[in-house]
Amino acid sequence: MPEPRAYTGRNTVVEVRYPPERGRIGMRGSVSPLSWEVTTPPTRSNGDLHVFELQLPRDTLVEVKLVRNEEEWAAGRNYVLHAGDHLGIEPCFDRSTSTVLPRETIEHQN
Repeated sequence: MPEPRAYTGRNTVVEVRYPPERGRIGMRGSVSPLSWEVTTPPTRSNGDLHVFELQLPRDTLVEVKLVRNEEEWAAGRNYVLHAGDHLGIEPCFDRSTSTVLPRETIEHQN
């Protein structure tokens, strides 16, 4: 039986920019701790910034989709992240396109 894969030591981070007055943002996805049936709230929020931090085993791919108010799926494709990735999203729920933010270098402390 294969051994379980170890945590990467680096969180997988999704930063979402969305005004809280337009609805409560959550995430669903393909790998635990996410699921397609239950919405996971952000790890933390501050104004328009909602941050999801996931601890995934090394080499894991996870497919995610944002949800507003537990019932409205964000427009556009699902996102696929590799364990340790850092992604910024400005989702849309009232139009048919969304924006992927440019890549940024992030310093990690061990």
